[in-house]
Amino acid sequence: MKPRLRYYGEDILRTRGQKIRTVTSALLTLIQDMIRLLGEHDGLGLAAQQAGQAQMVAVMAIDSMEDAPEELLADGERLVLVNPEIAEEAGAVVDEEGCLSFPGLYIDLKRPERLVVCGQRLLDDKLVPVEIEARGLFARALCHEIDHLNGVLLIDHLSPFQRVRALALWKRKLSEALEKEGEDSE
Repeated sequence: MKPRLRYYGEDILRTRGQKIRTVTSALLTLIQDMIRLLGEHDGLGLAAQQAGQAQMVAVMAIDSMEDAPEELLADGERLVLVNPEIAEEAGAVVDEEGCLSFPGLYIDLKRPERLVVCGQRLLDDKLVPVEIEARGLFARALCHEIDHLNGVLLIDHLSPFQRVRALALWKRKLSEALEKEGEDSE
């Protein structure tokens, strides 16, 4: 049975990922499933928790991000990032952000304008140390996925009032979408 995308309310999204020490066949299968899910849901990034596994691995569609460094694009359209940590951040910018685990919800969030992430990349089935300097959308996406790997969701960056309001709006949109889906199938 193939993994499915996990949605808000599922406990796995609140679970901090375990550090990855070695590349195993199970890890490679998980990564392939994550790449498949990312494509099926037309996302920019996906953390292992969103595929049902508490591991420190994320995949990113860097070909969709014009601010992704050229050296990362040279290796393909997907970046597989393992055990990432934010080493440095600077500046701040507020912009709209969404999440595959909250379909239809978009909120304005403040994120660093520039950051440096350290970790490993998966290249040819090997873990290779990497240090990535990122700006713009790429920096925002990295922050978002690293949050997921630590069990943090985008709504956690909101005040309690903003969180209740955002979740109420999201539930209303979700209800409307499900209702419309039911009408379309009749």
